[in-house]
Amino acid sequence: MIGIDIGGTKIEAVLLDKNFKIIKKTRLPTGPRTNKEKVIKNILKALKSVDDNKSSIGIGFPGIVDKGKIIGSQNITILKGYNLKSRIEKETKRKVLIDNDANCFTIAETKIGSAKGAKNVVGITIGTGIGGGIISEGELLHGFTGGAGEVGKIILDVKKNLTFEDLCSGTGITKRYKDLGGKIDNPDPKKIYYSKERLAKDIFSEFIDIMGTALASIATTLNPEVIVIGGGVSNLPIINDLKKSFKKHAKSKTIQKVTIKNSQIKASGAIGAALLHSSRTK
Repeated sequence: MIGIDIGGTKIEAVLLDKNFKIIKKTRLPTGPRTNKEKVIKNILKALKSVDDNKSSIGIGFPGIVDKGKIIGSQNITILKGYNLKSRIEKETKRKVLIDNDANCFTIAETKIGSAKGAKNVVGITIGTGIGGGIISEGELLHGFTGGAGEVGKIILDVKKNLTFEDLCSGTGITKRYKDLGGKIDNPDPKKIYYSKERLAKDIFSEFIDIMGTALASIATTLNPEVIVIGGGVSNLPIINDLKKSFKKHAKSKTIQKVTIKNSQIKASGAIGAALLHSSRTK
């Protein structure tokens, strides 16, 4: 099984054996955001570097995908409207499945990661943006146009029209810190988290509270067994604080039973893409 995780800056490709172990792995730059053909050539180059010329191919893409066509993406706008599935199938003469990268993350965690054995799972990736995937009774949900699970677009501040992503993504954390006059040079979430500056501590205290509120709302709506958190921001030691914040904001004992876990898998997006051909997780 071959999985390709396409990001705004990098493409990661893996070849898995039948036990879902990585046999080959590569990383390449995604390429210029103004040259569609160059980006596609880089995807094909990454594929070729792990290809055994027989395995199924799955692709994770950072945006909404419907029937192989890119509906929208903040990171790679040049491919909007393009049917990437058809192009890769034409080049490889093999069946290709393509899905949202957070959906792939959720598949990987449900199949072999932190949520293994669970039938109802929400995966949330907190990085540059915020993405999400939903598995209900063992099936990945896509919704009417492929956009199910886009939890980052939920509006949490009505007055300012700010989304979950605006407030809690790595980009959002850094922007808020800068807007409030933080003193760290070239700040990023890691620098802000470990800073002793009062503002930095307040920013992360607010982040934990908002995250707990969002997780409780998502759990109340979808009633999963497990919510798995991944992405760059999740690598900070925040999971215990998130669990406490979730318990505080979850308004019923039923919702408080939901387990919040960190991702266990490296290259989860690429591995989940490889598992698209067997994505029934029951």
